[in-house]
Amino acid sequence: MKAGTRQIFEVHGGQLRMHAALAGGISRTQLYSLRDRGDIELVSRGVYRLSDLPALGNPDLVTVSLR
Repeated sequence: MKAGTRQIFEVHGGQLRMHAALAGGISRTQLYSLRDRGDIELVSRGVYRLSDLPALGNPDLVTVSLR
């Protein structure tokens, strides 16, 4: 993963919504590629997180807080 892309995720606590990624300069294609390579994971529709973060205790709370 490029350092700039990772930095965008880290600024947002390692979790990012699609619209924030697009606003930060990450394209949809890049997001899907990162997901397919395993660099990020889909938490719920439109919510992504770095895959090397500790496991979520309650993924539903993360989703609700980001929406």
